[in-house]
Amino acid sequence: MKLRHYQKSAIEKILDYVSCGKEKGILVIPTGCGKSLIISELCRTIIADCPYVRIAVCTHSQELVKQDYDEILEIWPECPCGIYSSGLKRKEAYKQILFCGIQSVYNKSSVIGRTDIIIVDECHTISRKSESMWGQFFADAKAINPNVQIMGLTATDYRLDSGNLVPHTFHGISYEYSVIDAIKDGYLCEIVSAPVQTHLKTNGVQKRGGEFVAGALERAVDTDELTLACCGEIVAFGSDRHSWLVFAAGNAHAQHITDTLISMGIDARCVTERTKKEDRRKAVEDHKAGRLKCLVNNMIFTTGYNNPRLDMIACMRPTQSEGLWVQICGRGMRLFPNKENCLLLDFGRNLDRHGPIDKIRGKAKDLSSGEGEAPLKQCPNCFEPVYAAIRICPACGHEFPPNQLNIDVKPSDSAVLSTQIVPIEYPVFSVQYKHHKGKDGKPDSMMVIYNTMSGQIREWVFFNHSINSTPYKKAMKWANLRGVNDAITLEDALQINWPKPKTITAIKDGKYYTIKNVLFD
Repeated sequence: MKLRHYQKSAIEKILDYVSCGKEKGILVIPTGCGKSLIISELCRTIIADCPYVRIAVCTHSQELVKQDYDEILEIWPECPCGIYSSGLKRKEAYKQILFCGIQSVYNKSSVIGRTDIIIVDECHTISRKSESMWGQFFADAKAINPNVQIMGLTATDYRLDSGNLVPHTFHGISYEYSVIDAIKDGYLCEIVSAPVQTHLKTNGVQKRGGEFVAGALERAVDTDELTLACCGEIVAFGSDRHSWLVFAAGNAHAQHITDTLISMGIDARCVTERTKKEDRRKAVEDHKAGRLKCLVNNMIFTTGYNNPRLDMIACMRPTQSEGLWVQICGRGMRLFPNKENCLLLDFGRNLDRHGPIDKIRGKAKDLSSGEGEAPLKQCPNCFEPVYAAIRICPACGHEFPPNQLNIDVKPSDSAVLSTQIVPIEYPVFSVQYKHHKGKDGKPDSMMVIYNTMSGQIREWVFFNHSINSTPYKKAMKWANLRGVNDAITLEDALQINWPKPKTITAIKDGKYYTIKNVLFD
């Protein structure tokens, strides 16, 4: 089988990384770009050069274990490989290349014996905690062979609970191929969002470890009215789509969604961890073969589900996890004949929460300090701009109607990919200037807050950087545009009565905005 250019590069780079004496390298490859094939060729290359090396390819799900095992046999039928997985009912401990599930082998190093290389598929599942299953597996393998080499592959090299995998869990990224490059090169299809009207709000839902508490989240979104509204939009948007995948916020939620879709005449089945193995296997088989239109799941197909037919994803699960969100979106980007793109229905407002998926890198910044955006709305009676949470207008006393069923007045128009972002012109009705304390020893700056009808848009101007630095030159360009040409400090800038722009043109870049143009009266 002929490798694509990035697959060849990935294998070369990880082997160069190891040959230089480095340890724990990661390959970052988008979902749908053939990580299983990279693993197979990596194993074959290593064995060809070092015939007696033992390799363990380890991951977190039995579906991925089987997928990686089948891939290597397809391109290398005589491969000396086996499987160690309780779920797959196979425990072939002494094979030279062993494909295994971490749940089955984390305490079985003494049974498996010496391992020279451990390759972790979906390595973002590894926790930093030494007492985890991964921690025990690595420690026991190292006790047997102190020189064991650990490598990882993932589409998302970060975790919600502990941030970037490098440098804590792994030591470096040996190669990375971006999702935008994969689309440009023709190896992935584009994913586009639809302006859904129904949104599952998370007001008051508790968080633990940065993510919404599962039970509380399910109680907040699993109502008959919301499910009916979302499913109605799924059916409408999916009329010309062939293969649907729906993500729910809980097991009961998944079943309620399935029942509602069936009542609307849709061929749908539900898969959760409670589903019998044979029923799960049959549902997946039928969905991949095109015999089943819609598969509804709760945290089952977030990773490792390879179905190129998939051309619509409906997410009825709000999540704080950037990695989970990227993995969900990645399910629909594989190529298939006559498939132009994959349609995303984001009922959880995850695009607004996280921004374009190709711009997500590592742990989200902490906005708990009160510096998050404060969205505004306009009073229909006196046209006064007020904060969105206000129920009675302070200017005229107008009472805003309650927002029933979480139906927003304005649909979300957030882009899934940064290449889809179109600059928007925002009328500005006031501007605030604040002293912003620099973090991690960086100089302080001036935070500029543009109040618009779409919310607050912020930018930072760096007058306290050194005079010859790029940030200071940009700050002076910002000042020159507003009529100030002399060199000034941050303290000076905060005292100036700056002219108010009539409009600003900006694009949303992740959680923040990039100002592209400013227009004054």
